[in-house]
Amino acid sequence: MWDHMDSPPSISLREVTLEHLLIADTASGEINEGDPAVHRRLHLASLVYNRWTERGTDPAALAARLMDGSVDALEDFVTAADDSLPEGTQQSAGVTEGWQACQDWETADGGVNLQFLSEKFGDARIWATASASTSDGYGGGQRHDMTVAEYVDWWLRHKQGHEEQLLYLKDWHFAYVLPEYFRDDWLNEYYDMRQTSHQAASTGNGTHSQENIVTSDYRFVYLGPKGTTTALHADVLRSFSWSVNVCGRKRWRLLPPQHTHLLYDRFGREMAPDFETDGCRAQHFPNLAAARRHVIEVDQGVGEAIFVPSGWHHTVTNLEDTLSINHNWLNGFNLHRGWALLRREHAEAAAAIEDCRATCSPEEFEELVQRNMAANCGLDFRAAAEFVGCIAARELRLIRQPAISRQQRLMHLFNLQRALPSEILQLHERRWQYGEKLRM
Repeated sequence: MWDHMDSPPSISLREVTLEHLLIADTASGEINEGDPAVHRRLHLASLVYNRWTERGTDPAALAARLMDGSVDALEDFVTAADDSLPEGTQQSAGVTEGWQACQDWETADGGVNLQFLSEKFGDARIWATASASTSDGYGGGQRHDMTVAEYVDWWLRHKQGHEEQLLYLKDWHFAYVLPEYFRDDWLNEYYDMRQTSHQAASTGNGTHSQENIVTSDYRFVYLGPKGTTTALHADVLRSFSWSVNVCGRKRWRLLPPQHTHLLYDRFGREMAPDFETDGCRAQHFPNLAAARRHVIEVDQGVGEAIFVPSGWHHTVTNLEDTLSINHNWLNGFNLHRGWALLRREHAEAAAAIEDCRATCSPEEFEELVQRNMAANCGLDFRAAAEFVGCIAARELRLIRQPAISRQQRLMHLFNLQRALPSEILQLHERRWQYGEKLRM
């Protein structure tokens, strides 16, 4: 639809949403028995996801807005009487209805309640990233270690014209109650189990590594004034992500994953920092103009949630002073994408230090590769094996409960199958052998 457009279409979130892609990317034939409702949900989820990401369909024609943010609305959508998508669009509202944050963090005129944040969380340590533009690329920009109170002080000086540099508070770890249809979250459940286990075994003063365990999860608050940005990226471990605006407005620009190759330079090594083709960037990234023709632009308002499927590269710009809650998660429907990323990261990490192979033992070389993997994508093979092992143990425990229903049992079996495919089982074996060698 947009192949001949010079710039991406602007689509209001009133017209298009990603929310109904909550469950995505599974083949309907993988469940061979069970309740028809299970078949219908999995098949419809696959149908929606495949049409959205692989067949070039106009997303606005596919979009069906949820009437409200409740799980009942999602249930009505997913369990439609047939496999066709509802015609027309529906308005979404009420995603943040009843949230305490919307009462405490927002002023009467809809702005960010900086005074409350400073008084309530002023001593909390956060990272504020310089965010003048997206040209530095994702992860670029100087980071400042400060407290929330110090960040609020900077914000007030900025509003008075005394601070030109924009600072964006990102990745502030925060606990909150999840919307019901976002709760099938294996990744953060794993980190919660790690933290619980660590706290049970911990004695004495904390160390830096212990602090990393306590703050390791993918549940964040983002806070920034108008003009702050997040550069072009796809989410960690190819996870799903959702974001809800408590205050303010954001502009999202998203590229379906089948067009990712258009973002790289002519050598396929460097990715563009954003979708802009200004200056000499068009020469350095010769396919960027083609990528722009496939970009979907979405404006997100207060109380609206946006869901980003696995592998969609995107940029985000705050159109107003904005506070949002953001969450990354993995489950049985996208774990295979995270695993594929880990395999690629392992191969690239090994290739990057190939010149060191002759100077160390195979075990030492693998240790270096694993360390670089963890630095690049957050997990190495050992942590990945521990992650899926925790989830598999949880699913086995639930399957064995005597009071479990047939439908619940089928879903837990599906989760177990997705958590432990043959290549993951091989990873467990490799992890055991690798660990034994390291202990020798």
